[in-house]
Formats: sequence, structure tokens, C-alpha cells
Amino acid sequence: MALRERQPPAGFIHHSDRGVESASAAYVQRLLDSGAQISMSARATPLDNAQAESFFKTVKVEEVYLHTYQTFEEAELHLAHFLEEV
Repeated sequence: MALRERQPPAGFIHHSDRGVESASAAYVQRLLDSGAQISMSARATPLDNAQAESFFKTVKVEEVYLHTYQTFEEAELHLAHFLEEV
């Protein structure tokens, strides 16, 4: 959604932790296809990315852990609402 809505220029930096979501082959390929430079935290160093870690914790605690999504589309709708409306 961020790529579609913001249309960042090629060469933008995408920084994340080493979680399974951020390291999945499909996710990484989508970033590479969009021209991203991928940056990941070093192992066992969550403080190097404290703001992002705090953001993801909030999303998980206040949205993801409260729902059982039946489909990817349902998860996408809930997360979009949480990120844009709440």
C-alpha cells in the first residue's frame, strides 16, 4: 500500500527488523522490483531501530493480536483502516 500510495523514487531505503514478514522472499522481491535499497537491523540489536520497533509493536498489540483474519484481503482491510483511520 505504501508503494502504491506514496510512489517513492527508485533508490529509496526500506529499513526493517529481521522478522519473518520483512525477510520473506515475496516481500523482498517486491521491494527490489520497486527499486528499494533494503536495510535490516543487525541481529540482536533492536535499539538501532527503536522507532520502527515501537511502531510495529503498537500495530501488533492494538490491531493484529486482537483479530483472527480469515483471508489476506481481510487482514489488509483491517490494517489499512488501523493505519489510516485510527
